[in-house]
Amino acid sequence: MKQLALRTTQNVVIEYPAASIFERAIAVIIDLFIIALLSWLVMYTTVAIIEYFDVAPFAMVFVSLSPILLMILYHTFSEYWANGQTIGKKALGIRVVRVDGQKAGMREALLRSLVLLVDLVMSLGVIGGLTIATSRRQQRLGDLAANTVVIISNPPKPFRLEGILNIKSMENYEPTYPKVIQFTEADILQVKETLRRYQKYKNAAHRKAFLSMTQKMAKMLDMKELPNDSVKFIKTVIRDYIVLTR
Repeated sequence: MKQLALRTTQNVVIEYPAASIFERAIAVIIDLFIIALLSWLVMYTTVAIIEYFDVAPFAMVFVSLSPILLMILYHTFSEYWANGQTIGKKALGIRVVRVDGQKAGMREALLRSLVLLVDLVMSLGVIGGLTIATSRRQQRLGDLAANTVVIISNPPKPFRLEGILNIKSMENYEPTYPKVIQFTEADILQVKETLRRYQKYKNAAHRKAFLSMTQKMAKMLDMKELPNDSVKFIKTVIRDYIVLTR
């Protein structure tokens, strides 16, 4: 599973698992089925109206173009209103976000939908598939035009708390900070993630986040001063929590 490192406007890097080309293809098939059904209903109704009112023949042009129009409208408004998800994407657990990790807006949704004509319709999906397979962030042309990526909505947790520090034995271990029991497991997992990002991404934003977290935890543990080695302190806190709550 490829990880996408997206840099926010605050210069913080957030990692998301990228949706695979298989997941995106299945989502497209589901969406095309829905669009085909909607197109049939629109075309059937429109033809009936044209015949009943004896409307000019050029009205049939609208009928022939309605599937394309519906496809554009369906993808644009679905991705804009439903947090980057069409029905197909929601079924596969994937969604569209901007390259800075923020929600895709109307501009991004419309651009993706328009370029879908090239990615999918005109090339029978060949261009879209090739660009997803070869681009650095697994983007089709529509994504490149709109500065978006497709990610997995609810990825599985990459680790369990018990395995964070590879503790092989807890026997005879004496906790350093017994007050860690006031934290929740979600708190400790967030602490570990902040530590991981601080160690991986050497920039001011992550250093600031890590320092702020360290200061807050020291205060909650009633420490009079910050430890000299903040990384060691955080790892000890995590280890103590595991020992005392398992």
